[in-house]
Amino acid sequence: GNYSEAETLYEQVLASREKVFGKEHSTVAGTLNNLAAVFHDEHNYGKAAELLERSLKICQAAFGPDHPMVAVILNNLGETYHQEGNYAQGLAYLDQSLKIREKLLGASHPLTILTLGNIAMLNLDNGVTNIGISLLAEMFRRRRIHYASEFSIGSYEDALQMTERRFSDTEYFQSLCEDYGCINAI
Repeated sequence: GNYSEAETLYEQVLASREKVFGKEHSTVAGTLNNLAAVFHDEHNYGKAAELLERSLKICQAAFGPDHPMVAVILNNLGETYHQEGNYAQGLAYLDQSLKIREKLLGASHPLTILTLGNIAMLNLDNGVTNIGISLLAEMFRRRRIHYASEFSIGSYEDALQMTERRFSDTEYFQSLCEDYGCINAI
């Protein structure tokens, strides 16, 4: 996409919202989150993290520590630090997001499963293969529970079919499972 244009537009929206609502308003936090996504997509993880940290503080003050929006920002922060290669910081934020989502949404909610998958991928990227594989298997198990009416996952092939329909990237997950040996874990 046209990141430069998106960045400019979000910065204009941010300035406008800060002027109208004040710098600590929850509307500002949402705009910061959106602007951070642009920087994340541009691989400017430092700027993305800076904006997300500010957004997190605003949301925690406005909504409390266990709000769904707080979980969203924690997940985004975790993924930003993960992509930056700061696995410890990324894992800390993703763990917080997972705890909130499990508490508010349940273990088999798609957003909870998304965060669990992010934690699995972080562990795999960090070389903690046994935990990553275990979490991928748990992710597939939870997806099976959530989508029980759509899927009957009992095999590796069933997991790939689900992945194709839900993630639209079967080749990636197939190579991941082959690379990390999760065929036996599912």
